[in-house]
Amino acid sequence: MNAAKRLAPHGLRAPARSGEEPHRAMGGRAHLAATGFDGPDAQRQGAQLKRTIPFFCIATVLAWLPPPTASAQGLVPVEIGGDAEFDACPSLGRIVGLDPNGDNFLSVREGPAAGHRERDRLGASTLVAICDERGPWFGIVYPAGGTDTDCGVSSPRETRIPYRGLCRSGWVHGRFVQVVAG
Repeated sequence: MNAAKRLAPHGLRAPARSGEEPHRAMGGRAHLAATGFDGPDAQRQGAQLKRTIPFFCIATVLAWLPPPTASAQGLVPVEIGGDAEFDACPSLGRIVGLDPNGDNFLSVREGPAAGHRERDRLGASTLVAICDERGPWFGIVYPAGGTDTDCGVSSPRETRIPYRGLCRSGWVHGRFVQVVAG
């Protein structure tokens, strides 16, 4: 059996050929010992590297993933108040401009963007209190369908807070809301 076959299962190479450094011919752990990369420090560094590489692989994959959609961002509360002289929700609006031959409803969303999850649907002519505004989106408060609950937003409130009353709240696109008072 030649030297290469005897040493191969142990991670070692055959003796050096002429002109090759002897420690390079050793291969495996013998090569590490000859180059000074062996012992407890090297083993500790190797173990640390084994833990670090998977972390970097995961971080690389996550960096290439698309950003989370708005629905993954969760609820954006409608805020009321902010003025000691005016109602907590200063305007009243009516839902308009729905397609009667289409779906004929307006989606109420969890946040001010089309990508947020739908939480309710409103029909044409529904009255809503307009309490918040972010770009073209209105934060609204409204009673549940078929009820005439007082939503508690028609009195002044000096500080701005998220709405937590008896009624429902959410976000609708402003092009479907006609301001009728305020």
